[in-house]
Amino acid sequence: MKSIATALAAICVFLNGCPTQQASRERAYIHYSNAKSERREKGIETNVVGVGKEMNDRAMALFPEVAASIKSADESGKKIVLPKLIKATPPSYPYIATLTPTQGEIWVGFLVEPDGNVGRVESLVDADNSFAQAAVTAVKKWKFIPGTIEGAPTQFMFTVPIHFVLE
Repeated sequence: MKSIATALAAICVFLNGCPTQQASRERAYIHYSNAKSERREKGIETNVVGVGKEMNDRAMALFPEVAASIKSADESGKKIVLPKLIKATPPSYPYIATLTPTQGEIWVGFLVEPDGNVGRVESLVDADNSFAQAAVTAVKKWKFIPGTIEGAPTQFMFTVPIHFVLE
């Protein structure tokens, strides 16, 4: 059984649109994230392959203590409830990327703290990339319902692709 710590939280974030479109997009990917978490809690595994697995492995190397504690809890059969995304701020499209025009995908690894706020966020690819900076800035603003182990709020690690697409 794959550990919950190695499950990929597939939360796709899109560009800022008009306020109505932005609110609609935010609701859509919050719903998607919650659905993925609920499926994992019911024991349906998500296989992480290819680039996703590589990025997840990089995040586990950045946050080894968190990955180890969640894996240990999972292996000992403790009741784990994953954090649920309640507010996801889309990233600002970097101005420099509009000049070329450039699109891209940035993977970030981050910690959800026991209070539901996002703690440390790291780009898992080129950190000097303008997309990476925008993705990290946006993810730092996300809010979660805290995850728990045996009812106690706990720190969790996630790996997320952030997509930058010109409309």
